[in-house]
Amino acid sequence: MIHLTGQNYSSREIIQNIFSPMVGAIVSQQAEELCQKNNLSFVEMLQPFLKLSSDAHFRDIAGTSVSIKGLRINVVDVNWRPPQTIVAKKMLNEAVTTAAGGEKMKAIKLDDGSFVDIPASEPWFEQWRETFLTVQFPADHEFTRHLLCSLIVVSSIDQNPIETASQLTKKLQMMQNVTMPQLPKWFANDALNCYVMLHDGCSGDIGKAQQAFEGLKSTYGEHKCFLLQINSHGGPPVDCPDPWLRYLKKHQRSEPAMASDIDSAPKTPQDMGSITGMPTTVVQSSNLLVHGGTIGSSGSSVSSETPPSGIVVGEVIAHPLSPVQETGIEIQETSSLTSSIDSLSLQTINPNVWPIESDIEVAHGSFLTVGDLDNLKHFVQDFTVRALIPYVERLVGVLNDSISNKKGVSRSLLSATKRWFVTNKPGVNTNQNAVVYTNESAELQTRKLGDLYFMFSHYSLAFQAYHQAKRDFNADSAWQYYAGALEMAALAAHMQGTATRKTYDYMEEAILTYLNSCKLPQFATRATLLSMECLRAAKQYNEAAKQLIRMTSEDSDLRSALLLEQASYCFLLANPPQYRKYALHCVLAGHRFSKVGQRKHSFRTYKQAYQVFENRGWSLAEDHIQFTIGRQASNLKKLDEASNCLAHLLRPSSMQTATQQTLFLREYLSTKKALQSKGGEAANDIPSIALPKIVQTMTKVLVTSPPPVSNPLHIAATNINITSAPTDEHVWNKMEEMLVQSASERPVMVFRPSKSLFSSESPATENPRSVHGEPIEVAFNLENTIKPAVLFENINLLWEFRNESGEIFSNRPLFLGDVSLEERSEIENVVASSFVAVVTFGEHETKTLVLKLTPRSTGQLRILGIVGKISAAQPTGPGEAPSLWGKQLFEAQPIRVGSAGGKDGNKASAAIASSTVPSFDRKLEIEILPPAPALHVSFSRAPAEVLAGEVIPIKMNMTNAGVSVLNDIYVCIDNPRYVLLNPNEADIPLSIRRDLQNLANENVGRDREARKQYVCRAFRESDGNYIAPNETKTATLWLQAPYSKGQKDIKLMIYYAMPQDYPKMKHRLVRHTWNFNVNDSLLVDANCNMSNPSKRELGIDVNVKNLNQVHHPLMTEIVMNELILFCSAYELQQNRVVYIKTPGYTKLQAGAGLKTNETVSLRCNLERRLAEVAYDGNFQH
Repeated sequence: MIHLTGQNYSSREIIQNIFSPMVGAIVSQQAEELCQKNNLSFVEMLQPFLKLSSDAHFRDIAGTSVSIKGLRINVVDVNWRPPQTIVAKKMLNEAVTTAAGGEKMKAIKLDDGSFVDIPASEPWFEQWRETFLTVQFPADHEFTRHLLCSLIVVSSIDQNPIETASQLTKKLQMMQNVTMPQLPKWFANDALNCYVMLHDGCSGDIGKAQQAFEGLKSTYGEHKCFLLQINSHGGPPVDCPDPWLRYLKKHQRSEPAMASDIDSAPKTPQDMGSITGMPTTVVQSSNLLVHGGTIGSSGSSVSSETPPSGIVVGEVIAHPLSPVQETGIEIQETSSLTSSIDSLSLQTINPNVWPIESDIEVAHGSFLTVGDLDNLKHFVQDFTVRALIPYVERLVGVLNDSISNKKGVSRSLLSATKRWFVTNKPGVNTNQNAVVYTNESAELQTRKLGDLYFMFSHYSLAFQAYHQAKRDFNADSAWQYYAGALEMAALAAHMQGTATRKTYDYMEEAILTYLNSCKLPQFATRATLLSMECLRAAKQYNEAAKQLIRMTSEDSDLRSALLLEQASYCFLLANPPQYRKYALHCVLAGHRFSKVGQRKHSFRTYKQAYQVFENRGWSLAEDHIQFTIGRQASNLKKLDEASNCLAHLLRPSSMQTATQQTLFLREYLSTKKALQSKGGEAANDIPSIALPKIVQTMTKVLVTSPPPVSNPLHIAATNINITSAPTDEHVWNKMEEMLVQSASERPVMVFRPSKSLFSSESPATENPRSVHGEPIEVAFNLENTIKPAVLFENINLLWEFRNESGEIFSNRPLFLGDVSLEERSEIENVVASSFVAVVTFGEHETKTLVLKLTPRSTGQLRILGIVGKISAAQPTGPGEAPSLWGKQLFEAQPIRVGSAGGKDGNKASAAIASSTVPSFDRKLEIEILPPAPALHVSFSRAPAEVLAGEVIPIKMNMTNAGVSVLNDIYVCIDNPRYVLLNPNEADIPLSIRRDLQNLANENVGRDREARKQYVCRAFRESDGNYIAPNETKTATLWLQAPYSKGQKDIKLMIYYAMPQDYPKMKHRLVRHTWNFNVNDSLLVDANCNMSNPSKRELGIDVNVKNLNQVHHPLMTEIVMNELILFCSAYELQQNRVVYIKTPGYTKLQAGAGLKTNETVSLRCNLERRLAEVAYDGNFQH
C-alpha cells in the first residue's frame, strides 16, 4: 500500500514511498484469525511499521556500500487486485469527498501588500493521488510495482505448520509459473520466499512454537524464517493508541453525514458521468487534449455530462471559459487501451447501487502489547536486513552479469548500426506495441537493474541504467518503454541531487510520449504528479503549472479540477506571485469540481479566487464568482452565506443588465425564503434584505408635529417640518434663549436649546424626548441599487418598546405569521403606527418616505428599522414572482466632531472630541414622557404676494388642548420692525425711535432692554396672560412687509411654561414662519426748498411713482389718501398742497390712483409752529 497523506512529506519522501520495494504476503487461515482478533489483517497489522527505524546498507557489484535512509517496504496481499474501472472511479471520488482536514489556512502576501489565504494542507489532493497510484495496474514496461519476494505466513497453532507452509509455497509457485501472464506480476521467476510463524503470546504454547519454528528453519533455511509473537495481552481488550487508523482505507465519511456532505458527492455509477479517475480515451486535436467517456459494454462512448447526484439537470453553472464540448455534443472516437484496462472495463458490475460502508469505528490492536509492537518493528527490520537486501544484492549481480554477457552476442551488426546512426523520435502515429521484449532481453534486464538500484536508493547507478535503457528503447521505437526509462532517469537525477535542465526535459518528453505516442494518459498523469514534486522542489513553479494544466481534459473533471488547483498554487508561489493566474485557475478548478459533484471543493476554490477578484474593478468576474459561490452554498445548505453572496450581486456598482439582475433578484428572494422556511433561529426573526437599501445618513426623526386645524379658514403654525433643512436653526435658538430669559424670574446662566428635529447634521447626544399621545415622524431614504424596478409593499417601522415596569413589546410578531386580534390590539395599544401601502422604485431611484409612530404609554421607544414585502416589479419568468417579507435595520451613526449643531453645539462637540469612546447618534432611542399640556396655534391666511411696506392684519387663535392652565405665554419676533402685537403696550422699535429722538443717552444696550424689542406677552395684562383648559383666545398681529423686493420671511416663536411637577421638560415652543414675495410699490422722494422767497416760506416737493410693472405677479393701482409730516418746528398746511405739472407727470383725478409706472408730483407748503414740540414716546400721538 502506498501512503502519502497526513505527514507533510518532502518530494524525496513522496518519490521514495511511491517506488518502495513491493513484497507479497500469503497468509494461512489460522494466522489470519490470530490477526483478526485485533480487527486487522496481517498486511494491515504491518502497515505502521513498514518504514525502517534505522538505516540499512546495500552493496553494489563493486562492493560499494550505500546507506539507505528511510526505506519503506510495501507489503500487499498476493490476492489483491486493482479495482475495476467503475469502482476505481468511485474510490477516487470518495477519496476527495471524505478527506478530512484542510480547514487551517496560511497567508500568502501579494505585490500590493494584500494577503491571500490558501489551505495549509490539501488532504483531498493527497488522498486522491494516493488512491490514483494505488488503483493502477502493474505494467510490463516497468518493474517497480512487481513483487520482489513473498512472505508466507503460518500460525504456531496449525496442526502441521510445515505442511501448511508447503501448500502455500506451491500456491505461490503456481502464480509465478502460470503460462498466461496474470496478476500479481513478479520481478523475477525465482522470487524469494520467506516464512513467518505467528505465535499467540496469550493462548499459544511457546515451546511448541519454538519446536515448529526450528522445523521451518531446517526446511527452508534460517535466514528465510522469522518467528513473530503477537496477542500478548491476556485480559479484556483495552483502549490504546491506534496507529493503524490513518493507514486503513475504508472510504467512509470522516464526519457525521450531513445534508451538505451527502449532496457533495455522487452515489451511483450513473451519477458519476463526468468523474473519470483514470482516463480511457484520448484524441489529439491541434494542441488540445479531448477526453471522452467511459467505454461501456457495447464499445460506444458514454457521455460524461450526466449530472451528479443531487444536481438538477441544467443546474451546472455555465462557465465563460467552458470548451465547446460542454454544450452536450457527444464526442465519438476510437479508443486505444491497454489490455488490462480494456478487459476490466468490459466486466459487468451492478450499475444501480454501491453498498454504503458502515461508519462505525472499531478499535484496532486491542490484544497487542507494547512488546508486540516492538516485535513487529523488529520483524520488519530483520526481514529487510537478513533476507530482502541480500537477495536484492544477489539479484543485482545476476542481472549485471546477464547484461554484460548479452551485450556482445545479442546484437547484430544491423541492430548496432541502427542504434548508433538512426535518429528516432516518438511520433503520433507510431505503434506502441511494435516491439515485444522477452524477460531475458538485455533491454528489460537493464530496466530491471535500474529499478532495483532506484528502489534501494543507489540513484547514481540507477540513472546510468535508465540512461542506457532509454537509448536502447529509442533505437527500437519501443515508446512505452522509452517513456518509462525517461521518467525514471529524471527521477533518479532528482533524488541524486544532480537534476539539470536536461533531466527535467527527460520528464517533459516522457509525459508527451505517454500522451501522444502511447495514448496512456494514466501514466502521463502519474509522470506529471512526479514531475510536479521535482519542479516545485527546484522552485520552477511556472514549469510545474504548465505540465499540470496540460493534463486537464474533458474525460476526467475530477482529475482536471485537482490538477488545476495545484497549478493555481504554483502560480501563487512563483516569484513574483502571479495572483491573476492563480485566481483564474481557481475558478477553472471550481468549475470542474462543480461538474463532478464536488460542491464543497467548488465552493472553497471559488471563495479562494474571490479574494483576488474582490475590489479590483472586475465587476463581471466578481458577479460570476459570487453567483457561483451563492449557488454552491445553497446546494450545501449554507443558505445564510448563499444569501450574502447573492446580495452582493445587487450592489449599486454592478454592470449586469436589467434582465440579468432580475434573475439575480429572483434567486436572492428564493434563497432568503428557503432560509426562513428552514426553521431554527432564522424562523423566529424577519430576514434581512438587501433591497431597497436605507441611506443611513439621511434618516431624520421629528419628535413634535403640528396638530390638525378644524377651521378651514385658518392655517396651523408651521412648526418644524421633517423635510426642511435646518438652515436658520441658530436664529430660532437665539429666539428661544430670549424667551427663556424673559419668562424666567432670575437670569438663566446655562442655556441649552431644545431640539425636536434630529438628523446627521443635528445628531442626538442624548435620548430625544417625546410626549405620550403625540406622533413621532421618521423620514428615511430608500434606494434601489439595481437596474430592474423593485416593488416594496406594506412598509412599516419596526420598533421595540420598554414600559416603566420593564416589560418589552415589539411589532415583530405582526410580520412573522398570523396573530390573533387580541395580540394585534395589545401591540397597537402600546404604539400606533402608520404604513405605506406600496412604493415602486425604478432604476437606481431613491425615494423619501415618512412614517409616524404614536406612543400610547410611557417608557423607552427604540426604532429598529423598516419592514416590508419586496418583489420584482416586472417578473421575467413563468409563474408567480417570488416575494419576501424582510427588514432593513437602521444603523447608529457615529457623531462627527463639529456636527452637534452650530454655535450652541460647541460644548457637546467639545465633550465628544475629548472622549476616547466613540459616540453614536441616539435619535432612534426616544424617551416617552407622560401626557403634557399642548398649545394649538392657528393663524388667519396671509397673502403670499405683497407690496413693499404693505401692512397686513393677522388673527392668531390659541387653544389650550391640555387639562391644566397654561401660564407665561410669550411671543418672540425675529425682526420687530415688521410685526406688532398689542399696540397699546408695545414699544416702538429702535429702528423707528432713532429717527424720532436721540438715543445716545438711552440705556438700550443692556440685554433686558434689547429683549423687550423682540419679546412680549401674548395677551394684554388686562386680559390675563393665560389660557384655561379647552379655552381659545384670539389676538391680532400687524405685519408689515419689508421694503426690499424678493422672497422674505418673518419668524414668530411662542413660548408657554409647563406645570411645576412635570418631569424633564420646563417649557414648550410653537414656531411659525410667514413667507412673502415682496413686490415693488411706491418710490417717494422729497426735496425741501423755498416755496415763497418773499415771505421766506418753506415747502417740500414730493414725487410719488408707482413702480409696479405689468409683468409682476401682483399688479395694483395705488391711491394716495393722506400726507403726514413729523417735525418739531413746522407743520403741513393741508389746504396748500398743489400739483406740479411737468412733462410726463399727471394730475390725479378725485378718487383715482396711480397706475403702473405713473408718477405724481406735489408741492407742500409749510408753516412754523407756534412752539416747538418734543416726542414723548407715545405711539398714539
